[in-house]
Amino acid sequence: QGNQGSSTITTTVTGGFNNTISLSAAGVPMGTAITFIPPSIAAPGAGNSAMTFTVLRLAQLGTFPITVTGSGGGIQQTTTVTLNVIPTQDYELSASPGTLTLMQSTQGNSTVTSTVSGGFNHSVSFSAYGMPAGTTVTFNPPTIPAPGSGSSSVTISVAPNSPLGIYSVMVTGNGAGLLRYASINLTVTPMPNFVISASPLSLTVAQGSPAISTVTTLICCGFNSTINLSASGAPNGTTVSFNPPAISAPGNGQSTMNISVGANSITGTYPIT
Repeated sequence: QGNQGSSTITTTVTGGFNNTISLSAAGVPMGTAITFIPPSIAAPGAGNSAMTFTVLRLAQLGTFPITVTGSGGGIQQTTTVTLNVIPTQDYELSASPGTLTLMQSTQGNSTVTSTVSGGFNHSVSFSAYGMPAGTTVTFNPPTIPAPGSGSSSVTISVAPNSPLGIYSVMVTGNGAGLLRYASINLTVTPMPNFVISASPLSLTVAQGSPAISTVTTLICCGFNSTINLSASGAPNGTTVSFNPPAISAPGNGQSTMNISVGANSITGTYPIT
């Protein structure tokens, strides 16, 4: 399959025969084409023609008697050429699972399998392309030794800054220059996270006086943890506390930030983190 072959057809005349002989073929299997060069042998009819077989990659397998008929001067003569169509030397790649959903800063695995046919007997090496920036693909082993049948573990590592989205990661196999492909659909999702805000963001407080601000947390992307609150940057003599001091899982909620400015706290502007 996927190749060509040829046979030489020879005509020999006797008894003063003097005509052009045209050539044809019967019994050709599906997926195979036959041509004659030349398609006819000029008078007196003695000569040769190259019979070329073009066998497509998906041609019917088997053994086929091809009847070659020469027609000239009202006479038909035949000969038989036996065509044996065998599987092409080839291999195919497949990936399982073919779909991965990975968060930033994580990794996942798939398995790529090489299946040989038609007597293929070469090592197959792997590479990949189509992944987002910051994402790497490694293979273990990176090469399957001859005859090329086997599996390799594919590890996809997504960086913290890899762009979110859906990607088709193409795994390429190279066996003696013959390239075959398998795709892994990769979806990159954000890491579980939360954001924190305060209202009001600015307070003007006299020495010896209290003040409050409301701290709000908002989760995203599957975050599900308790969030502990703390503060830094207050001047000497000033205390900061939270009520409640922690926001329970999954982490959405509010806490009152109590600021008590001491009577001796030095006046000034302080960013409290």
